[in-house]
Order: sequence, then structure tokens, then C-alpha cells
Amino acid sequence: MKVVEIFPSIQGEVEGMGEPMVFVRLAGCNRRCPYCDTKYSWEGGKEMSVKKVFDTVMTKIWRYWMEFEIKPKSYGVCITGGEPLLQKEEVIKLIKMLRKRPIGRGNIYLETNGDLLDYETTKFLIDNYVHINISPKTEEIAKKTLKIIKKISTEYMNKLFKTRFPSKQQIAEQLFKAKSLVTFKIVTDLEKIGTDIIEYADALMPLTTGDREKDIETAQKVWDYCVKNGLRFSGRLQYWVWGNKKRK
Repeated sequence: MKVVEIFPSIQGEVEGMGEPMVFVRLAGCNRRCPYCDTKYSWEGGKEMSVKKVFDTVMTKIWRYWMEFEIKPKSYGVCITGGEPLLQKEEVIKLIKMLRKRPIGRGNIYLETNGDLLDYETTKFLIDNYVHINISPKTEEIAKKTLKIIKKISTEYMNKLFKTRFPSKQQIAEQLFKAKSLVTFKIVTDLEKIGTDIIEYADALMPLTTGDREKDIETAQKVWDYCVKNGLRFSGRLQYWVWGNKKRK
């Protein structure tokens, strides 16, 4: 795998926001959005085996557990980029290993623009209880991805309906898979960026530019829009705490 960095931090966006987790940032991106806050991930990266990446993640979880007495199960893992699905095969192998990890059995998150999500990959992720944070950049990708999600959700619900006398656990598992593991996050300033795909959003995240005064104004507009339209508001905690400074 081409890896830019592996570091413990706090999830600052959408699902898992505020939770401690280890981030695996992979190199390469097929979009290269001008407002991206991790442009350094577009190129380069260090070649690492999937096993080495897994061992590094576990070492960081173990270190924090031992040094700070943090319960290991409270640590999730977030696979991000760039666009992590440019290395789809390796990501799938890593997720399989993380699912069997001996300590730190927290949630697994994948952050993607959705361009490379297909039915098989999405089904694998949901079957393995991976939280998928999708930030589509075009209506075409939003429609394609939503169609895949709806198909999988329907399959899970049909499976539940065909089960004779399903247990409470079976019902909870199927409903969770069908409804709770995918979030569509749209980055927007409500003026130019993301306005054409807001209808697909589960959550809106205000565009940040580095101009704090302007960014606060944008965040307030997005906040009010979410209140009026029943959408979730996603902050970018890392930006509001640390600014544009790269933080590990």
C-alpha cells in the first residue's frame, strides 16, 4: 500500500465525530478538489505491506492503551486519503485483518468520494460493519452510489422478511446494516460548491477556506439550512481546533 501517514487523533467529521481513532491516510486521489485540506496526500506515500500497516495501527492503539490507560475498544480506525479505494484490494485485506484484531475492536470507517464504489465493494463493506462516509462531488456519482445502497438495503430487508421468527438480534443487525452504515456528506458553501447535489445529502459540511471570519459566516448559513431542512450538520473539528496546521 502507498501510505502517507498513520496517526492517532479525533474524528472531526460526520460519523464518529469526536471519537478517538487511528487514521490510515493513503496516497493518491482521482479528484483533486481545489478546496481539499489534505493536498499533500495526492502524491508520494511510503510503500508498506498490508501486514505492516495493520501492525502499525495495532502498535499505536496498544501504546495509547498502555501509556494513557485508554480502553482499547474505544479506539476506532479510519481509512482515508486522498481516495483510499484507488487501492481497493489492499483496503479490503486491511479491513479483514482489522475485523479480527485482538485488541481495540472499535468501529471501522472508510472515507471516500464514491467514484470507485461498486456493488461488490459496497456489499463487502456493509457486511463487515464498516461505516462508509461518502462525499460525492457530482450528481452522477451521487445517483450511482445511492442506487447501489438502495439495492443492498432492499436485499437486507428481504432477507429479514424471509426469516421465520427472526430473533431481536437478527432484526437489529439487518436494520442496522440497511439503515445506519452509510452517510452522504456534501461539502458546500450554499453558493457555488455542492449546491447541485444537496438533495442527496444526509449531512452538510460547510466549506472552509482558511479565512476564519468567512468560514464562520458560511458555517452559520449551513447550520441554519440544516435546521430548516432537517439535515445533519457536520463540523470539521480538526479545522476549528487546529486551523490548517497539519496535526498528528
